[in-house]
Order: sequence, then structure tokens, then C-alpha cells
Amino acid sequence: MKNKIIRGVKWAFAEQAGVQIISFLVFLLLARVLGPTAFGLIALSQAFVMFITQTVQQGFSTVIIQRGELDDMHVQTAFWSNLILSLVAIIGVQLLAPTIARVFNEPELEALMRVLCVIFVLTPVWTIQQALFRRNLQFKPLAVQSISASMIGNLVAVIMALNGYGVWSLVGREIVRVLVASMLLWRRSDWRPRLQFSIDKFIELWQYSAHVIWGNIILFCSLKADSLIIGFGLGSKELGYYHVAMRLIALLNQLISRTIEKVAMPVFSRLQADIQQLRQAFGTANQYSALIILPVFAGIALTVTEFVPVVFGDRWDPSIPVMQVLLIAGIMQSLIYNNIALVMGLGKPQIRTKIITIEAALKVSFLLLAVSYGLIATAIAVVAVTLITYPIWVFSAIRILQTQMTKFIFYFIPAVTSTLVMAAAVTAGKYFLQGTVLAMEVLLLISVTVGFAAYTLSTLLLFPRLSREIIGNINTGKAK
Repeated sequence: MKNKIIRGVKWAFAEQAGVQIISFLVFLLLARVLGPTAFGLIALSQAFVMFITQTVQQGFSTVIIQRGELDDMHVQTAFWSNLILSLVAIIGVQLLAPTIARVFNEPELEALMRVLCVIFVLTPVWTIQQALFRRNLQFKPLAVQSISASMIGNLVAVIMALNGYGVWSLVGREIVRVLVASMLLWRRSDWRPRLQFSIDKFIELWQYSAHVIWGNIILFCSLKADSLIIGFGLGSKELGYYHVAMRLIALLNQLISRTIEKVAMPVFSRLQADIQQLRQAFGTANQYSALIILPVFAGIALTVTEFVPVVFGDRWDPSIPVMQVLLIAGIMQSLIYNNIALVMGLGKPQIRTKIITIEAALKVSFLLLAVSYGLIATAIAVVAVTLITYPIWVFSAIRILQTQMTKFIFYFIPAVTSTLVMAAAVTAGKYFLQGTVLAMEVLLLISVTVGFAAYTLSTLLLFPRLSREIIGNINTGKAK
């Protein structure tokens, strides 16, 4: 079991790293070619169009991963349920697109939404197959599929952007990516849909999926509320600056937290009958997540004034203060993923739904109050919401696991300690380099090198047992 988990984490990380690195590199190029307005438009269109693929359809996929007893009729029923919902969504988008475009005073938004909704037909083909692979901890096929689809989709985006297609290059990327992903998973999976549907199986699935779907709808609204409110209140350009900051944080979340969460949920599901092993698995997941999340987010926060102009270009400098604020929320948002995996893996989606509902209500309220004061105030509102909701997630996990807060905090001590050492080293290095004529790129490289060395050495010296455990797990993954 342990070796299978390690291999799963390895391939899940390879998937997330490959996809996010490719997407991020292409994003850097497209950011220089397209500019803030194009990214603002695509953020608005995706806020509506991606609603179905990231909310309703995932509800039936999640229950396939979590459910203890599963037969083919369950899977067939889930597939056709997803497809029916997709067809309904296409009709809805086609009817609402003109109105949404008028509300946001963005005429081009209508055509963008109508074309993007093509992916609704494609996603049911691969989401069910993807869930079956995740259920069995088979992450290698998923890694190959995701990386290949990302490479081809982003290549199409670059070619279109360089040929003057503007925002449509981002639309082309999404459609091609989903199409390629569907084709590759169809080829690798033995499962095939048949004309079979069971009302009884649908009811069984719906008892779990209803909470997941409702929670996903609320979560999606919460995640997109900032884009919609900023786009409506401040315009596409300001939304573009905000989108760059959130894009970086989302990339880190996907690369780190989602890697562990993808494996953690099916593992927690298998361990739900053994509370001791479940506690240990949850603690280890949090410890490993924090060891990566804290230094990465802290490192970017310490070097953001050099990082943004070097990586994105000078015209994105207005996003620097926004990114500095949002990185605080990003740390807590990343750590929440393990809590989500726990409640979902144990078949308690109603807990997730309740917390997400609280978060959404707070976020919309805070954002509506803050948006008239500008972009920085909006970012501060996002942080305030996270500071309120993160403790709720923590106390929910402690209650489910019947453990103590001190034991939960114990798993974060190594990451916090080493991160503080790293922060002191980077701050001291930047202080001594003040007034020098070093190029910004060189200063960024020195800061990253000093921070990495300080964090690594402090972890090895202060926590040798944990360091040996991590090295052993990495070697185990390589050996398989």
C-alpha cells in the first residue's frame, strides 16, 4: 500500500508539474503578446462556461472515486447523467451569452462563451475514465494524458497568438486540450459507455453527488466572485492585473496541494475503517504539504519585487502589491486541500458544503464592500475571508479524527521553523546587497539560491529523522 501511494504521488506530481510548467511558460509568452485585456476577457468567459465542467460533472466523478462498492451500472449511469447535464448546459449558455455580454459591457464575450461551451460535450468522455484511474491509484496514464494534452493545447495557443488571433488563441487552447485529453484517455481505458441507465443506481449516486454538486456550485461561485466583481466594478484591465497574481497562486496550488490531494482522497477512503492509520496518513499529508507550501509562498513573497518584472515584464508591476497580499491567502488555501480530501474520502461531503457556503457568503459580502476602494482592498478582503474559514476546516478535521489540536500543530513545526530560517537568510542577503549595481535578474537568482540553501540545510540539521524519511520515500518511488 505504501509503495503504491508513493508511486501515485510521484506520477500525480509529474502530471501537475508537467501541466503547470508548460502552461506557466506559455502564459509568460502570451502575457507579453496579448496583454491584460485579453486575459480579463477569458477570465470572464471561463467564469461562466467552466461552471458546468468544474461543478456538476465532477459530482458524479467524485462518487466513483469514493464509493466502497461500485459496479459497471453505477459507472454507466454516472456517464449518461454527466452527458445529459452537459447538453442542458450548452442550451443555457447559448441563451444567456448575449445578456451576460451586455451586463459586463464586453460585446466579444458573447462569441467567446458560445464557442467555449463546445467542451461540455467532450468532458463526460474523459471525466468518468479519469475517476476510475484515480480510484485504483493508477496515476501514470493520467500523467501522460494531461501532459500531452497540455503540450498540444498550448502549442495551438502560441501559434494562434503569434498569428494575431488575440483572445481566441486562449479559446483554441481550451478546446484542443479537452479534445486531446478525451482521445488519449479513451484509448488507454478499457471502460466504454453503453446504452444503460439505472434509476436505482442514480439514486444511490445522487445521495453523495447532490452534496458534491451543490458544494461545487457554491465553491465555483466563491472562486469566481472576485473575477466577476472586479471585472464589473473595475474593468478588464484591473481584472487582468488581479488575474496574473491569482494565476501564480493557482499554479502553486495545483502543483503542490492538488498533487497530494489527488492521491490523499482515495487513500483516506480506503483507511476510513482504521482511525489510527487515518490519523497518521492525514498528519503525514499535512506535514509533507507544509514542507513545500510554506517555503515556496514565503520565498515568492520575499522576492516579489524582483520576481514580477523579471518573469512577467515591467508592464505587470501594478500586480506586485496585489500578489503580496494574496500570497497570505494562498498559503492557507493550499493547506485546506488535505482537509477537503479527508471529508470527501470519508463520505462526508455535507461538511465541505457547509464550510464552502460560509466562505462564499463572506467572500461576496467582503468583496462588494471592498471593490469601490480599489484592487488592493479587494485582495485584502480575500485574505480576511481565508483567515476566518481556515480555522473552521482545521477544527472540522480534528473533530472527525477525534484527535487534539497539539497533535495537529506538531506536523507543521518542521516547515514553520525552516521557513523562518530561510526568511531570515533571504532578508539579510537582500539587506547587504542594497545599493549594489546588480541586475534584477542576478539579485533574484542570489535570493532564490540563498533561500533554498538555508531551508534545505536547516531541515537536514534540525529535523534529521524527517529528512531521512523523505529521502527514503523518494528513493522508494525511484526504485519502482
